[in-house]
Amino acid sequence: MTPCSPVRRWNRGLKLALVCAALACAAPACTDRERAGAGADGEVADGQRDAVADGQRDAVADGQRDAVADGQRDAVADGQRDAVADGQRDAVADGQRDAVADGQRDAVANGQRDAVADGQRDAVADGQRDAVPDGPIDVAADGQRDAVADGQRDAVADGQRDAVADGLRDTTSDPPSDVSPALVDRPQPTPDLAIPLVANPLGLRIENRTCALPELPALAPFDVVEAFPALDFESPLWFGHAGDDSNLVYVAVRGGSIFVFEDRDNVLPADRSEFLRVATAAGGEMGLLGLAFHPQYALNRRLYVYYSVINAAGQHRSRISEFQRFEADARRADPASERVLLEVDQPFANHNGGDIDFGPDGYLYIALGDGGSAGDPRNNGQRPSTLLGSILRLDVDRRDGRLAYGIPVDNPFVSCTPDCGEYGAARAEVYAFGLRNPWRMSFDSATGRLFAGDVGQNLWEEIDIIERGGNYGWKLREGLHCYNAAECRSEGLIDPIHEYGHDVGLSITGGHVYRGPDLPELWGAYVYADYSTGRIWALRYDGERVTENRELRDTRLNITSFGLDRQDRLYLVAFNAGLSLWRLVRRADLPAPAPVPQRLSETGCFEDTAAYIPAAGVVDYDVNVPLHSDGAEKRRHFALPRFEVFEPTADQRTWGVPVGTVFIKTFSTTTPEGRPFRIETRLLVKHAKGFQGFTYRWNQAQDDALLLPGALNEAIETNDGVLDWPYPSRAQCESCHTEAAGSVLGLRTPQLNYPHPDAPSWNFIDALVDAGYALPLAPNPGAPQAPLPRFPRPDDGDADVSSRARAVLDVNCALCHRPGANGSTSLDLRADTPLSMTGTCDVPPTQGSLDLLDARLIAPGAPENSVVLTRMGQRGLEQMPPLGTRRLDEVGLDLVRRFIQGLAGCD
Repeated sequence: MTPCSPVRRWNRGLKLALVCAALACAAPACTDRERAGAGADGEVADGQRDAVADGQRDAVADGQRDAVADGQRDAVADGQRDAVADGQRDAVADGQRDAVADGQRDAVANGQRDAVADGQRDAVADGQRDAVPDGPIDVAADGQRDAVADGQRDAVADGQRDAVADGLRDTTSDPPSDVSPALVDRPQPTPDLAIPLVANPLGLRIENRTCALPELPALAPFDVVEAFPALDFESPLWFGHAGDDSNLVYVAVRGGSIFVFEDRDNVLPADRSEFLRVATAAGGEMGLLGLAFHPQYALNRRLYVYYSVINAAGQHRSRISEFQRFEADARRADPASERVLLEVDQPFANHNGGDIDFGPDGYLYIALGDGGSAGDPRNNGQRPSTLLGSILRLDVDRRDGRLAYGIPVDNPFVSCTPDCGEYGAARAEVYAFGLRNPWRMSFDSATGRLFAGDVGQNLWEEIDIIERGGNYGWKLREGLHCYNAAECRSEGLIDPIHEYGHDVGLSITGGHVYRGPDLPELWGAYVYADYSTGRIWALRYDGERVTENRELRDTRLNITSFGLDRQDRLYLVAFNAGLSLWRLVRRADLPAPAPVPQRLSETGCFEDTAAYIPAAGVVDYDVNVPLHSDGAEKRRHFALPRFEVFEPTADQRTWGVPVGTVFIKTFSTTTPEGRPFRIETRLLVKHAKGFQGFTYRWNQAQDDALLLPGALNEAIETNDGVLDWPYPSRAQCESCHTEAAGSVLGLRTPQLNYPHPDAPSWNFIDALVDAGYALPLAPNPGAPQAPLPRFPRPDDGDADVSSRARAVLDVNCALCHRPGANGSTSLDLRADTPLSMTGTCDVPPTQGSLDLLDARLIAPGAPENSVVLTRMGQRGLEQMPPLGTRRLDEVGLDLVRRFIQGLAGCD
């Protein structure tokens, strides 16, 4: 078999890099290339070859060189030199080659090439090549490349080089370090895309040696330190921030007060003030138990408080109320602005739950215990007709009838209320049930999963992932175990992802999935604690099972809650007198993990950061349909780990990403003076434990960019007015780069299927495969190969409006609106989903009609009644996409408007 045989020899287990010029074909289609004539360097007539010994080289050894005529070749030894002396140059005719001394270059016409000293490259035409004395070499050291004609390949061993002709191959040992250790035949192009005879615009792969960020370190024990040593709070239950641009944090205490102060270590008691006080019945498990700020608090100043009250009849009740901050005073909420949303009767004083939190869908989630006493005597956990023992889900931005809130239309019991079969009556507010006393819940900002710690009865504590309509078993089960054997069953119940017995702890305190900047060991781990023992653990959950659970510290603190500041740093809240607020810190006796580079120039991803020259092995790419970014220009690159490749998945639409891969995207604008100005560069890194994003903000000198610890908003002067630019935090990066969408949004076949701008006859996917960066897309066995999917560019006038509009919706919306993602509804806006199955066409909205007449998510033929289009056409509380954009996407709006206008139905 010739080196460029169409037969693919792929060793997927070794993940062949396909990169070495010395072992690969020099042209993308060398089977179709004109064969070089006699006299070409590195070629032997009649399938024979020269033997070269003693570490000497065919073309040049120790500054010497062969003179070759008539296709023949001399063996050169003993450091002598043929044909050229004193750095002068021989003229060689008839397909023979020039020798060039002193590192100078020949000018070669007709596609021929010089060999250049110091490891630079020859240009070869018609199979001929120049040799260079004084150190230059044909096969450059450490992974530089040879030119080979006629589909032939050089084999390299111990620094020596054979020439092989007539389809024969040499075996190789000890390849240079930039060469894949098991390189075989170059892959053939994707069957439906023709490979032209022009050179691959990506060239031959150059291995990435520099562009890499530290791997996430393993979990290890931690210490705890006081976060604000000068402050103390009596019975604190909540810590957090308001989600606005301020540096303020808040602490809620059981007695009814919410305090506010600046987030800095040296804050003093005089620096804090009372933000709001509510009249609550406090003590035991009663009091001010929960606090949540509206997702648009910066605009509407609204917040929500869960607290206990006792009415005139002496009945204990749980109340959820809305308050509003004073417009002129950021440190005070108006107690007179209270609007009671909901009150729930509590038969006993314990098991109130009490946590409230807004989900990624903008709805308010409320955790309620089973009503108290022991053993749930009223069986509230298994009765969704009561609000007790449940997670509720409310729409606080509208009202349904006499209710002070709205009920999302996709809540699980909306359609069956009041008669819901085996459960009898059910309340439409209930999102999930079968819980005993959910004590602290939180959403993972990257995956949208809702974690809850549910306190057990006698034996078991549990962690649950809360799902729509889920029954979590109480009081049929406690954890995974029967609580009442006479009634025990497991059918229809959702198991906890983790449980621990009362030999370990007695009362779980739910925590957060860590996405902060300071402790890379914890990235992506769910941190939780036990109130009774003070032990803290970190748990990793991959969506199917717990892969790791490790104790971080035995603190002896009574930990009531965990909280986050604006930079997503994690805090512990404790009931201990004088010891209220804590942070986890790395133990002093343990080595610190490799630090994340603080400057873009330190990442190794750029050869010259100021000139914006990517490092060797960093590859440019583009996408057919860019995510809307308020008009910013974007440059994209990737850097694969050495000898690794992208592998297409089974559906041929997405690509597997090797651990260690770095994706780079730089956003730029134009100054009022007309100069280009780089705003930020984002790095998305594939770790063994998942993806992690980093944001680098460019300085005014434009010679480097600094790592941001968290989110930042900045007004930037541009030639198109002031651009309000939101820099994302690391957690916000992952809220868009969702697991369900594959995390890397641009690395998809429909996005990469385009002609390369530098060589339009080359499809970019084929260029990736041919250059050795990706495995080929395989045809379906026994079936004709269908064309690869492609998103048409928004300005592609040859493509129909429907396909362009669906591509815009896919790229900008389907990262969340797809099965398994953290979208706000059950929509599926992927372009290949039939319109009738997207959950949008002629479907009433679930999150408000936006005052549209006869509102539908997509109203065929009626853009003016379509909520999807209306949300795209506004900025503020109801905008879509909700993050990363402050300006309208006029091109996308026009396409979606015309698409909806042209619909006659949903088929």
